[in-house]
Amino acid sequence: MFSFLANMLPTDYGINLCVANNVGSMGLALASTIFSECSLLDIKDLGKDEQLNNLIALFKSISSNPADISASIYKYMANHTTDTMDDLCSTVNDVISPCAYKLLPKLLKTLQKDEVCCSQFSELIDLLNLVVPKDKNMNYFIINELVDGFNRFLCSTKGDSTCGFNMFSQMVSTYTVETFTLLESVILPFVTIASGEECSAMSGKEYTDSASKKPATTINYSCCIHQMRPFLQSIQAGVQYIFGDSVVELLNGMIKFTAPEGGFVDSLPGTETCEFEDKCDDPDNLNDEEDRTRDPGAKVPGKNDLVDTDCTMVDKCSGDKSVCSQVCDRGTVAVPEWLKSTLAYQRNLAFSGPICYAQLPATHNSAITLADGYGNRDQLFNANLDVDKWWSYLKTNNQMLSLTDQLDIGIRFLEIDTHFFLNDFHTGHCGTLGSDSLKAFFDQFNTQLGKYGTNDWGVELLGCFPSISGIKGAEQALTKNSMDEIKAWLNAHPTEFVVVYLDTGSDITRLKKFPDLNTVLTDTFGDLIVPLKTLQDLATAKWVGGNINEFINAGHQVLALANDDTGVAYSLYDFCGGNKDLTVEFIDDLPDAKRQINGLTIYGNEHFLRSYSSQIRYIALSDTAALTRSFPVFLDGESIPKYTRWNLNLVAIDNADVAKMAAQVWSWAENEPSTTEEGAYALVDTAGRWLENLPLSLFSSIVAFVVHNYIEDLVVAPFADSYFRVFGEHTKLQPTKLIFALEQLKILEFMELCPVNCTGNGIFESLKHLSDESTGQRMFEICVTESLLTHNFRFMKL
Repeated sequence: MFSFLANMLPTDYGINLCVANNVGSMGLALASTIFSECSLLDIKDLGKDEQLNNLIALFKSISSNPADISASIYKYMANHTTDTMDDLCSTVNDVISPCAYKLLPKLLKTLQKDEVCCSQFSELIDLLNLVVPKDKNMNYFIINELVDGFNRFLCSTKGDSTCGFNMFSQMVSTYTVETFTLLESVILPFVTIASGEECSAMSGKEYTDSASKKPATTINYSCCIHQMRPFLQSIQAGVQYIFGDSVVELLNGMIKFTAPEGGFVDSLPGTETCEFEDKCDDPDNLNDEEDRTRDPGAKVPGKNDLVDTDCTMVDKCSGDKSVCSQVCDRGTVAVPEWLKSTLAYQRNLAFSGPICYAQLPATHNSAITLADGYGNRDQLFNANLDVDKWWSYLKTNNQMLSLTDQLDIGIRFLEIDTHFFLNDFHTGHCGTLGSDSLKAFFDQFNTQLGKYGTNDWGVELLGCFPSISGIKGAEQALTKNSMDEIKAWLNAHPTEFVVVYLDTGSDITRLKKFPDLNTVLTDTFGDLIVPLKTLQDLATAKWVGGNINEFINAGHQVLALANDDTGVAYSLYDFCGGNKDLTVEFIDDLPDAKRQINGLTIYGNEHFLRSYSSQIRYIALSDTAALTRSFPVFLDGESIPKYTRWNLNLVAIDNADVAKMAAQVWSWAENEPSTTEEGAYALVDTAGRWLENLPLSLFSSIVAFVVHNYIEDLVVAPFADSYFRVFGEHTKLQPTKLIFALEQLKILEFMELCPVNCTGNGIFESLKHLSDESTGQRMFEICVTESLLTHNFRFMKL
């Protein structure tokens, strides 16, 4: 009976299937409209309504080819007559508006509960929370502001004509399809009429353009502006709610105006007191009964919680103090002494070996941090999301800790997303849209704005400005301030070394801003930066030799990298053979016989390997804007060791905290070494960490016993800093005798007997199962790992 509804609806996101699967609920909802202005026959006839179908075709045309939006709208307006507009408005007034009021509140609630056939549709509805202000409920927004707002915009009457046809006919007579543009012809007049001129300008009289300071005119909106204003202001409110910036702030931020004191303004409020000779009337069947009240939500996703991390908490607030988040005060994170010393120990090993083999604790999008306000506004949206949908939340910051605290807990590779907007270098999260048509649309948009002055904005800045990072565009951190924060930390730690990777956007290339970016680097760090010539020489030598300690000894503390060779920063994609990402998709894979995972050689100088997993979420959308409930493997305490064991250069984490840093420890177990006797040696526990720092005398007894009785050609040499190296060939052992010997020496509890294989850090140079086949005794292994070869040591596991 209701199959016609499914046939009318689009197949995208399963909308038609969702409706078809809920025909019972649809029937009950429709039954409630029997004695109202909304009837079943009227709804059924919508599918045959010519003017409604023409309007839908317009929206589809714009969606499929946004670059032609102006021509599509012009042709649509040109095809309308008084009669066709009256037909469209009759449908909107008599069917769509009353049926929306009667059906939507019931249907939305029902369809959102259907997790089988309506899951994607439900997610789309949830995404509306991005534009629905927190003081309005969803039903009110859809019915009163969208449906009725659009109805009032087009179908209010001015004498014998609708406001829609009045506007269309004037636009078509004033412009041609070649000269009409949506931006200049329709939008800009509402943001360029200066205060005091609004009423005369809306009457079609000449006014002074506030942006160009030149005379301008628009069509005669007359009293229709009163009918159109609520819909336009709803759009403005939605833009400001999602981005934090108003339409006017965004437009002004894109242009350096040629005219002195030129700028865009919000002209709509000034039209409220205008009086016109004509009188306009609202269309019929507008809904005045829907309650706009929205009960305050209570959802707190907890995606910014810090684990095992103690600090002094303070408020980080938006510029207008309207919303605040609790963050760690800069420089107050307490790091356990064992973790601090163990990471320093591992860092010393990494710094002393060839640079392309160095494993450095890293963060992903290091400066997109709540400590600097990124993600602060997320809480406004999260509060009103469905508490039962664990996958539905907004998180737009990658980190919680400041750059200072990230360095304090042991991070030594910082990624600073660097873009140029608002006439300076800022940290921002943005990129290309991946659509040629959308790019063409925004290129046209830029060209039209360019008449007012220099326009540095480009489509690649969407996400940075306007910002989708839970922070106003102008409040995003300056790159110079981030560099100063790193420099201040280095001043306090003169023996430390930090890699600063500037993830530069294509905007910087387009605007030719690399010289200015180099100035930021050199003004901040000066001679602390590793010279480009040094890195070029290493590249010429195929990255053989060279280590971070040599840089430090030469007086350098900063390795500057960028997406391109800037003249000061070296290209990440040329460094150590070129950066490659080993995605978390392969985190459980083992290296093959060629020492490769997914075709990438681990532990070598062929590539500089990185893995990261973004934890950004846009309600029902992934960080790549895919509608999904699936999540990648997040790099946390459980998963991080799976990549550190293969000595990936960078395991770049989101949400860095003390717990995630502890997961990067592969050497000493917690609170080890427990003895500080000079010349002591270490053995390894089942987790692959060095468990006990044995006195030299005891270790020497073990080695002598094992070498004398069981292993031929074995060389054990003591080293400084309590580690040793083991070389040699393995022969067949007698397990029972060895176990007996270890028991007699009272250290069996410090050693691992492996029944199958070794799980220590690194790639195994030798992995042999050694057993006494004649007696059937328990099989065990001696493992000699290769992962720390370049640090000139090995560790032994028995």
